Amino acid sequence: MRHFTLWSVVVMTPALIAPVAASAQEREWSGDIAIGGGARPEYLGSKKMEATPYIEGRINYGAFYLDFQGQNLKLNLSPIEGWSFGPAIDVQNKRDHKVKNLAVSKMAKIDDALEAGAFVGYSRGDVFSRNDKLGVEFSYMADTSNTYEGGYGEAKLTYGKQISERWSVGSSLKTTYVDKKYAQTYLGVSAADAAASGLPAYNLKGGVRDISLGLKATYQVTDRWSVMALGSYKRLLGDFADSPIVKVGGSADQFVVGAAVGYRF
Repeated sequence: MRHFTLWSVVVMTPALIAPVAASAQEREWSGDIAIGGGARPEYLGSKKMEATPYIEGRINYGAFYLDFQGQNLKLNLSPIEGWSFGPAIDVQNKRDHKVKNLAVSKMAKIDDALEAGAFVGYSRGDVFSRNDKLGVEFSYMADTSNTYEGGYGEAKLTYGKQISERWSVGSSLKTTYVDKKYAQTYLGVSAADAAASGLPAYNLKGGVRDISLGLKATYQVTDRWSVMALGSYKRLLGDFADSPIVKVGGSADQFVVGAAVGYRF
């Protein structure tokens, strides 16, 4: 289930883009893809890391594009330069009894959650200097698999710049607002979980879950091939950081690191 979105890219791309292609035959295809690996927290609030594959890319057809990063997939349907909007799907990873935190491993298993939603964004170039780009995006995702039966929204600010012929850098600042059902599923402790794990019972309401910063550096080896290093830091906030899942053997500081090789076509 963890690789659902990657397979969705392969299976769903022709069906999603075909209507666009039929109405605009003069447009050309282009895109890029990067594949690599990295490490991420075992689950939300975990201090322990796990190895994970990494994939990102974009398939362009004129102004339209299919964007995928990790397990998130977005289809831009906007023909207006600078504006983007459309549907999105994502997968929220499961938490099972194999996690290294002994107390959390005794809690009820959480299955993978398939999410669907939408996004809207705006970006423009040459804002502060030549060859830079500033963007803002808002999205909302809801569980469609009856795993947590809730939803969450994100607001993201991005900035990137081509700093030389071969080097480019990108950054993002993001915050996430979750509803009560999401919060209680992933960071709450029910009475049954408390009895099984020894953690104190903990009820959560919705709210601003975190703030995160992402960075990426890319080196263009040739016109088509590139290498990149990336990382992000997420800080859980308020009642979310105070969850026993975080306090007892976990961490409010969440890191992701990775490296990948890219190809442009």
